[in-house]
Amino acid sequence: MFYEDYMDLCHPNNPDCVTGVTCSDCDDGFNPHLIVACNLVTFSDVPLDGGAMVSVDEFADDLSSRIMLYPNPSDGNMTLEMSGNAGFDEATVSILGLTGKVYDSFVWHGETKQLNLTAYSNGVYFVKIKTGEGMAMRKIIIQ
Repeated sequence: MFYEDYMDLCHPNNPDCVTGVTCSDCDDGFNPHLIVACNLVTFSDVPLDGGAMVSVDEFADDLSSRIMLYPNPSDGNMTLEMSGNAGFDEATVSILGLTGKVYDSFVWHGETKQLNLTAYSNGVYFVKIKTGEGMAMRKIIIQ
């Protein structure tokens, strides 16, 4: 149980610490501390901006392991590439900001494509790749 009002009075740096009064020995060096770690989990049918962002690095099938987007982090010049057969006729690729705002969108057929994102401000963006069978999101960093 976490007691919010807990105060460790037995410590050599505490001017009110008195050996034999507030504790047995103010210089004993035993000073427990609490480290709290947590995760925030939210559930929603529409996680962000009307469904623009559903998840990060998640595909409905094994397609995500064959999509490469590099280098990452990048100066804005990146390569979008598919290893092996595309497995789809066409995909819509969208560049999104952290709020879900769509900055650019284009149709991709799985060929190697150079992306020029140098006009974008430094920061974190997402590349959304949507096919008829599923969708993937890739986080990219422009430095």
